[in-house]
Amino acid sequence: MKKWEEILNYNIKHSDKVKLLTKPIKDYLNITYFAYLRIDFDGHYVTLLNSRPDWLEFCIQTKLILLDPYLNHPKCYQSGISLWECPNAEEILKHMKSFNSDHGFCLIERSNEYIDFFCFGGVKSISNIKEHYINNSLPFKSFKNYFKNENKSILSQLDKQSSPLSKLIENNTCKPDCNNFPESKKFSYLLSLGFEAEIEKAKKLSKREKQCIKYLVDGKTAKESAALLRLSPRTVEFYLENIKNKLFCVNKQQVYSVGKLLIDLELF
Repeated sequence: MKKWEEILNYNIKHSDKVKLLTKPIKDYLNITYFAYLRIDFDGHYVTLLNSRPDWLEFCIQTKLILLDPYLNHPKCYQSGISLWECPNAEEILKHMKSFNSDHGFCLIERSNEYIDFFCFGGVKSISNIKEHYINNSLPFKSFKNYFKNENKSILSQLDKQSSPLSKLIENNTCKPDCNNFPESKKFSYLLSLGFEAEIEKAKKLSKREKQCIKYLVDGKTAKESAALLRLSPRTVEFYLENIKNKLFCVNKQQVYSVGKLLIDLELF
């Protein structure tokens, strides 16, 4: 996928299905705009599915698409919620009002292989969807899982056609080095919060053991992890047993709990 026009074409191609899938959030939550974006950790733009191809076409024609705050290397983002209130978004929202949306937010979900963005927009005078999410996030979180599940075949196809972000962004802003909290500062900060034991635990793990524990926390079975790491399931189980011993855990559930904490602390 080399050009924005190609991305627009497949959005038009799948627009009927996307509109059908987004009907529940339109009817129940007054969502007037939805977009799903995936970028992998090689900096490839895997997919964009948009409920408003006409808006996408406008952004491409006016080059407003280049101001999109979510077009950067995935290492720049963490799982969470991002409100449409950054400087670039202000310019985008000014034009988006003509397409029946004037505010919104993006749910960001980070995994080992890629990062997913789920963008929800609406009309503030009708429904403040940001407040709706704060008061009850279930409708939004359940929808993102539903949307991905219903588009498995499309996502699998688009995954094979991904293109580097640098080829889509004229000024080549896809930079993996966007960390304003360097390692030295991060460790000092964690030590000040009393996480010395967790830092030491992370240091004990090898690169391969860290990969195995990440997949465990992601819910992967030993067989699934083995396929991703190109190892045998028995080898993965061997690594998990080593991890259990190094972290002084009595079972895999404890390994999961400790591993999740280490990942949340970004110790690997």
